Amino acid sequence: MKHRSLFLVLAVAVLAVFLMPNPTYANFCAPQGFVWYDYDCDGIQDPGEPGVPGVIAWIFRCGPDGIPGTADDEGLSFPTTDSSGFYSTYYGGANTNYYVRFDNLPPGVIGFSPQGQGSDDTIDSDANPLTGVTDCGFCGCSISCDTQPYEPLVFDVGLCMDIQETCSLEVIKTCFVAPPSGGDDCQGKVVSMVLEYTGLGCAASNNTQDAKKVSCAGDAAGAEPVDILVVDKKKTGRIYADVTGVSIGGSILAAAVNAGKAEFAGDTRVMIFDSGSGALLEELTFHTSCSQPLNVGDQFGSMTLTELTTTEGGNPALPAPTGVTSECVVTAPGEVVEFTYVVTNTGDTPVTNISVIDDVLGEVTGSPIAALAPLDSVVLVDNGFVSEETTNTVTVVGEAGQAVCRATASATVTVDEPPDEPCTTKVRAMLLRYTGPTILDATVEILAGGKKHAFAVVYSGVDLISGVTILSSASENGWTIDGAVHTNKNELGAKTSILINGVEEKIHTSCSTPFVAGAPAPLDNPKGDPSPNWFVEDFIQK
Repeated sequence: MKHRSLFLVLAVAVLAVFLMPNPTYANFCAPQGFVWYDYDCDGIQDPGEPGVPGVIAWIFRCGPDGIPGTADDEGLSFPTTDSSGFYSTYYGGANTNYYVRFDNLPPGVIGFSPQGQGSDDTIDSDANPLTGVTDCGFCGCSISCDTQPYEPLVFDVGLCMDIQETCSLEVIKTCFVAPPSGGDDCQGKVVSMVLEYTGLGCAASNNTQDAKKVSCAGDAAGAEPVDILVVDKKKTGRIYADVTGVSIGGSILAAAVNAGKAEFAGDTRVMIFDSGSGALLEELTFHTSCSQPLNVGDQFGSMTLTELTTTEGGNPALPAPTGVTSECVVTAPGEVVEFTYVVTNTGDTPVTNISVIDDVLGEVTGSPIAALAPLDSVVLVDNGFVSEETTNTVTVVGEAGQAVCRATASATVTVDEPPDEPCTTKVRAMLLRYTGPTILDATVEILAGGKKHAFAVVYSGVDLISGVTILSSASENGWTIDGAVHTNKNELGAKTSILINGVEEKIHTSCSTPFVAGAPAPLDNPKGDPSPNWFVEDFIQK
C-alpha cells in the first residue's frame, strides 16, 4: 500500500507537469543587445561600424519606483559582450521591468552616443549619454506568455570614439565602365592580348563564350603580388607570357611570338601563382581561335581582356582611364562598373585591422586589411551592376595604437541611355515590368533560345505587384533575361515563353513585329498584340 501511494503521488506530479501551462516562454525573458563603435557619434548604427567586445552589461530589475539607479532596484547578472559586440542573459522572467548599465569601456572611448536618435528603434542607442544607463523597459508578452514567445527586450548602446579624421588613413575611390560586349572583336586568329589582373576570382567571370569552352578553378582572392603564366592549353610548353610580381591592376602582354608561333592555339590556359609561396591560386581556360566571341572587356576569373590583336580585326582596346575619376557614366541599365579603392597609410605609425565597407556593395573584396606600414598602400577592386544613378560611399576604419582612424570617399555612376533604336534583328536581352494582376510568392519561368539553343531563367518566390515589380538578376547582367549569358548566338530566339505558376504566355522576340522600349511586350499569338502582363522597360538587340 505504501508503494502504491508513492506511485499515485508520482503519477499525479507527472500529470500536473503535463497539464501546467508551458513555462518555456515565461522563464527566458531577459535583456539582450549590441554594443558598437559609433564612429560618427550620431547615435545610429551605420554600415562599417563594428561591435565592441569586452563591455560589461550590468542587468537590473527595476524597483517599484520605476527609476533606474535607486535603492529598490535588484542586480541580476553582468554578462560581457562577445567578440561581435553582443550580450545576453538567461537570468530573468516575464512581465518584469529591467534596465542595463554599461561599463568597462575600451581605450579610446570618449563617451556614449546620443540616446534615441532617428525613427528606427532597432539601430539607435538606448543609454543615457551621461551615465551609460538605459531607461526601465518592460519584458513580456503582448497576449499571454503561456501561449506565445516573449517580445525581446533589447538595449543597444553606441560608443563615441576619439576619431582622428586626419590621422593616418586615406582612401581614394574611382570607377571605370568597360564598354559592353555584344559584338565580336576576335576576327581571324589571335596574335596577342593584354590581360589585366583584378584578383576578383572566378565569380567575376563575365563573357559571352559558351560555358563548355571556358573554365575557372580556385580563387586568387585579392592576392598580390602574383606570378602569371599564359600557355597553350594542350601544349603547355608553348608559353605566351610568364610574368612575375604582378599587383592588382597590373597588366601583362601575352603574345604568340613568345611561343615561336604566329597565332594562338584554339584554347589558352592562364595560371596564377602566389609570388611568395609559389602555390597555384587560380587556373582558367578560354577559347582563342575566334570561333567563340572574344571581346575587350571580357572577364575570365581574375583576368580582364583589355586589348586584343588579331589577324583580321585590327587592335581593339579598352579606353584607358584618364587620371582619378569619381564619376562614371553607363549607357544602359545593368552594365558592369569596376570600383577601385586605394587605401594608404599616410602617417608614420602602422595601422591595423582596416575594414573597407562600401555602403552599396557591402564589405569590399580583400577587406579587412590586416596591416599597413607607414606610406604603404593596398588596392582593392570590386564590381557592381548599375541600373540607375548611384552614389556609393566607402568608409575605411583602422586602428593606430589606441586611436581609431577613419576616412571616406564616394563615386557617382549615372545612366545616360542613348535614344531608343527600333529592333531590326533579334532581341538579345530585355528588362520587363509586370503589369498583370498582383500575385504573391509566384514562380516565373522564362524559356528562350528555340529548340536548338534552349535555356531557362527562373525567378522563385517573387511578389508580382501590378505595375511595380521589375524582374532583373545580376546573373543576367541586370536584365530579366540575357541571351548572351546562355548561348554564343547572343539572342533569345523568335519566341520567348513566360510562365507564371505554370500558366504560359509567349512573347515575340524576333523583331519581325515591333519590339519597343516603353511599351507592352508584343505577343506571339495574336502576333504583335500587346501583352496584358509584361511591359518592356528596356532591351538590346543582337
